Formats: sequence, structure tokens, C-alpha cells
Amino acid sequence: MEHLSLLSQRGAIKKSSFLVKWIAMLLICALSTNMLLTANYLRKHNTNSTTNVFQVASVEHHLMPPNSNHDAQFAIAVISMGAIATSTNLVDRCLYSIRRRGKFQGYFVILTDHPERYMALTELDDKVVTLQTKEEDLKVMEGKLSIVMRFKRFKTLLMDYFDSDSRLDSVRTIVYMDYDIVVGQMLDMFWSDMDRLINEQTKAMTEGESSNKSGISYLYFFEEIWNSKRREPFHAGVMVLDRQASRRCLGVWREQIDSGKVSRDQQGLKLLNELMQNGTEHNCRLLHIHPREHLAFPTTESMLKREYATFIHITNTKRAMMINKDVQKEFLSDLLHLENGDDINGKDLTAVSVVPKAKTQERKAIKEAEKLES
Repeated sequence: MEHLSLLSQRGAIKKSSFLVKWIAMLLICALSTNMLLTANYLRKHNTNSTTNVFQVASVEHHLMPPNSNHDAQFAIAVISMGAIATSTNLVDRCLYSIRRRGKFQGYFVILTDHPERYMALTELDDKVVTLQTKEEDLKVMEGKLSIVMRFKRFKTLLMDYFDSDSRLDSVRTIVYMDYDIVVGQMLDMFWSDMDRLINEQTKAMTEGESSNKSGISYLYFFEEIWNSKRREPFHAGVMVLDRQASRRCLGVWREQIDSGKVSRDQQGLKLLNELMQNGTEHNCRLLHIHPREHLAFPTTESMLKREYATFIHITNTKRAMMINKDVQKEFLSDLLHLENGDDINGKDLTAVSVVPKAKTQERKAIKEAEKLES
């Protein structure tokens, strides 16, 4: 009996050993298959020096499926005008953060007077669209508005330019952002919050106070909190437009800018808000984006702590000057998942100095704008 028991134990050990070996072989096969698929993926997408600059260093992150519904219905737009804007890499940095950190694969639209500057981006990414500004839109207020305000005025013309390109017909919502903003988090939560706000506003247009009114228009902005002394109600660095309901507000905002009474686009919004409050303007609504925490103005401390909001407005004027350059470069390098230095296809995306040599008129206007920011 003892002999039979020993044989039984040996048989069990052999079966267990066979089972372990079989499981190990399965694991090795699975790992080999995964490595082969990864290698094929990397070969397919060509991750050498000529790779698409928007690929993340981690294949795992890059393979994360985008939110196709939001990618189709939303578009992100920036405005890059003049010698100063087009001679920096800030638009590239902005786009890179949207693709890598925001995981947004929808349309990225660049409204610019120098589309040739961004030809490389359009060749690398078929969802990058450049829209060339019209000369008459730039010159219409020449002599009455500063060059900076004539550039900012294009914010109010965004929907008109979107209408000019049939590729953008499927876009329902436009998110404008200043090109010196970077995206620090996946945009899914922001898209969901905006869906909720837009749906609430659409519902309000069909019942309650809006039930007997037609043509109600609205724009969405974050509350401005940077300069407590000025305390303007809206921050114009991020704006959300509904293509079905924002046109009138843009037109009235443009009227305030064209009046020549304002030196900043936020002041134009403040005047528009006053018209709404005193009952002069009945069909426009300026609404705040919530939660406010989606937007952050970084400090040295927040950068050192690696605090990433949805939109991080570093700015290209005095605010950036307050933060140590090395701290900024390390923060941006981490945010953008840069592994081999700061250059991507020869472009330094962590550059802090952003005002190169430019036309005297533009440089003077930038300095005047910086004074107003202080």
C-alpha cells in the first residue's frame, strides 16, 4: 500500500509538472505574439526620426481608443497670426499636448495668415486643417485697432471660416484655445461637462424664459481669476462655440471690439455682458464653463508638484516670465512625454522664450499688451 501511495504521489507530481510546463509554454507564446504585434505596429508607424510627431513614447498609451463620438463632433481651433506667432513652436506644442495628453484625435484647426508654416503638420496628421485668413478681414480695422486687437478679432470670425471648409461640416462644437495653452489631462471629462452644459442650455431655449424667444445665442467661457484687481467676468483664452447658436454673440462681441473703446478682447466681452445686464442685448448669453478647475494658471510650485489641469495657460507674456525656465522645461518635458531631450523633429517644444525678432509694430503692440496684463 505504501508503494502504491508513493507511485500515486509521483504520478501527481508528474501531472503537476506537466501542467506547469504547459502553462509556461502558453505564457511564452502569448508574450512572443504580443512582442511580434508590437514590433509590427512600430514598423507600420515608423517610429524613427521621421515618425509622426504626435505618437506617444508608450505604445500602450497610443493604442488607447479615442472617444469617436466626441472626436467627430468637437474640433479644437487656434489662431496663429503675424511674424511672432508663426515663428515659434507653440502651436506645435499645443497640438502635441492635445494628441498625447488629451487623447483627442478629432480636427485641430489653425486659423493663420501663414499656412505654409504649418504644412508639415498637415502632412503628418490628416486631422490638422489650416484655414488662411482673408486680407480684407485683417485690414478692415487698420488704423483703428492695434495689430494685436486685429489678430484677436479673428476669434469672432471663427464660425465663418469653419463654414468655408466642407471637411468641418460634421463639427457641432468648436473649442477655441490660445496657442500658448497646453492640455494636461484626457479631454473626455471636459467633453462630457460641455455636453451637459450645452444640453441644459438647449433645453432652456425651448422652455421657461426662452420659450417665447427665437434666435437665442450663447458663448461659453471660464471665469477670469488671474488679475483680481481687474476682475473681468470672462477669460477669453478658452471659448466654446455651438455652431447652431453662437453666431449672434460673436457678432455683438465683434461690434464692441470694432468700436475702438477696448484694448483687450476681454474688455469687449465685459461691454457685451453690460449690454445684457442693462437689457440692451436680449438675444445673447455669456455662460461660464464649470467646473472652473478645468483651467489653471501654473506657478513654479504647481509645476514642481506636476499639477495637470485640463487646460494649462502658461501664456507667452509676463506670466511665463514669473516661472523659472528650467522648471518650465522639465514640466513640459514630463507633460509631453518627451524621452530623448526636448526636440521633436528638430523642434524644441519646451522653449520658454517665445518673442523672437519680428516686425517693430508687432513687438511694440506685444509690449503694450504685456503692460495691460500687469
